[in-house]
Amino acid sequence: MYFKRNIIKKGWWELMVHQELSAIEFKKFGFAEAEAWPQFPHPNENTFTISVWGVDTSGKVLKELGLIVDPNYEYYLQGWTTFKFYELSTLELRVTLYEDEKGARFLKQDKKDLKLEKNIRYKNSENKLDYTKYYISCIMKWPFGFCEIMLEGTNKFELEIGEVKIIPLDDYIQEPDRYHHHL
Repeated sequence: MYFKRNIIKKGWWELMVHQELSAIEFKKFGFAEAEAWPQFPHPNENTFTISVWGVDTSGKVLKELGLIVDPNYEYYLQGWTTFKFYELSTLELRVTLYEDEKGARFLKQDKKDLKLEKNIRYKNSENKLDYTKYYISCIMKWPFGFCEIMLEGTNKFELEIGEVKIIPLDDYIQEPDRYHHHL
């Protein structure tokens, strides 16, 4: 595990984290305001990597990762966080397409929400008893829509936090456009 810490105005930090965590830790990250860029695997690979801008988590989790923050607050990570999952047995991805760049309404086809779906079952998944289900719901940047991902993999995943700013969640809620990723 390695870190880069710099104090920035308002008490924010820039950091770098690379660590393997268990499925229990995964549930401590929120994706409600996140924007995702999945890296679709080759059909013969059973790994899945997704880079996410705007993960939220508690100060307690960040403190466990070795960062000096108030553990009593929730935080928004303004920057890229990458999650990598190994030895998958299943990957299901569904994107409900938005009508326009505002994301206020879904695109319709025959009066139903237009959805793109991809389901992969991997051959090497004989021992499913040791697998953990992971769920991610977020905004996908391309194709632009509401994204739901379900995957089954080992009980461990890899977490990489790039250079991000740690924003108090209350600050983010007051000015979300200030912290979103802008293309």
